[in-house]
This record gives sequence, structure tokens and C-alpha cells, in this order.
Amino acid sequence: MTFCKVAFREILALYLSYSQNRVQMKILAFVILFCTSSLYSNAEGTPLPIKLIVDKEVVVSTVDSGADTYDIFESAHYNSDDAVLEFVSCKVISLIRIFDDKGQLEFQLPVMSTNVKLSKSLFGQGEYMLGFIVDGVEEVHLTHVNFL
Repeated sequence: MTFCKVAFREILALYLSYSQNRVQMKILAFVILFCTSSLYSNAEGTPLPIKLIVDKEVVVSTVDSGADTYDIFESAHYNSDDAVLEFVSCKVISLIRIFDDKGQLEFQLPVMSTNVKLSKSLFGQGEYMLGFIVDGVEEVHLTHVNFL
């Protein structure tokens, strides 16, 4: 049982038995505030990356706000026969930026489509970042790509 669940049980017992005592009411208010803030802070933590593609040759995962980047894609797939990363988005991708593992811009590719195919030949073995820029949106949706 978590600390907050035990604390709430104890607080309820205190409240029911000593509702007239001001010191105990202050303690009760403090514990409720502490538990509520700790639960809320955990809910607002840093989002975990979402793996879009997991293959024996490549792993692609979200980098930024997780859900935002994940939500722009209808599907993501690695076609091992053609050695191509395939992304289908729900919105038009206007531009893709490809960064190396040091964050240096390697390519900037105009797309203007909801279907994106990137050949493995653009990449070497190692880690890259893909920045998807959605038409009409200033935010860049980043993904981490690791060619194994």
C-alpha cells in the first residue's frame, strides 16, 4: 500500500475521532496538501519516449512531448526489404530535418505530403534525429533514430 493511501486512511480516522482539535486539523490539511501535490507532480513529469518502430535494424522513438509527436503519425514502419523508413501522418509534413548524433543538420528535405519514405542510404550506422515540420505549425516534432 502506498504512503498516500495509508496517510489518507489515518487522516480519515483522525478526522472522525478528533474533529474538534485544531492542531490535528492543521496536520490533516498538511498531509492532504503533501499527498495531492506529490501525486500531481508525478502526473506532470517528463513524458517517456514512445517507440514508433522497433526492428532488428532500426529503432525509432519520440523525443519531445511524446504524445504530441506520436499523435501526428497514423503509422510508422521499417520496410526491411527496401531498407526504407515509412511514415504516414494525419497532417501534411512540409519539411524533414535530419540531424547527426552531434545535433548538426545533415539534410533538410521538402516533403509536402502525408506519406514520407526515407531510404536507409541517407543514414549511416548510428544515431540520428528527425525533425518533422507539419504544414502550418511552428513546433518541430522530433524523433530519435538508431540504426543498429
